[in-house]
Amino acid sequence: MKIIYIITGVSRGLGYYLVNEILSDNLSDNFVIGLSRSKSDLSEKFSANFEWIKTDLTKLNKVDSLVDCIVEKFSPDTICFISNAGDVNPISYIGEHKFEEINNSLSLNVTSPLIIINHIISRYKSKKIALVNITSSSSNKAIEGWSLYSSSKSYMKMYFDVLAIEQLQDDNASISVLQIDPGAMDTVMQEEIRKTSIKSNQLKRLLEIHKNNMLSKPSDVAIKIYNQIASFL
Repeated sequence: MKIIYIITGVSRGLGYYLVNEILSDNLSDNFVIGLSRSKSDLSEKFSANFEWIKTDLTKLNKVDSLVDCIVEKFSPDTICFISNAGDVNPISYIGEHKFEEINNSLSLNVTSPLIIINHIISRYKSKKIALVNITSSSSNKAIEGWSLYSSSKSYMKMYFDVLAIEQLQDDNASISVLQIDPGAMDTVMQEEIRKTSIKSNQLKRLLEIHKNNMLSKPSDVAIKIYNQIASFL
């Protein structure tokens, strides 16, 4: 079975290690398309089974056409889309946000994955589809300075909840839906959070976790997530 994984945000962090884990499985039918603004060494490491597409997911007019190019080129039996890319910025109080910050945050964290998901379901129902949302505990918490990020994670969580219900009601559905919270990881996002001047209970907790070396390694989290995904493909 030829499986195409489409993963957003693969240049670093969890997305990078997810690609490593999927393609280290030595399954020749596994192929990964990585969507991100920055390049990494993945193209060199997995030249036969990985293709990087330079993509700015805040530029929404090109998102759905990218999916078509990918599917038409590789003709997979199964499409697995992993919505991984996310940006916690801007970390600032409501009333201080600039228009561009609001637009970029919602475009990346919400609108672009919704466009991709809607397009995949609309056009490729004849194929087996797996849709994975990398969520966050912040979707259930009101955190000072995180209004855009937390609300976008909450939006995505509810969207996937509705999607799951709709698939249960469709007797002919071949769509699997999975939401995974990776927890606090040692990533660039965590570094950005620690630099903020806004003090909150969440920041205190994350500083304590970092101080005590309790942040999970994204490489370890990627193994667990891939095992979860592989179990229902």
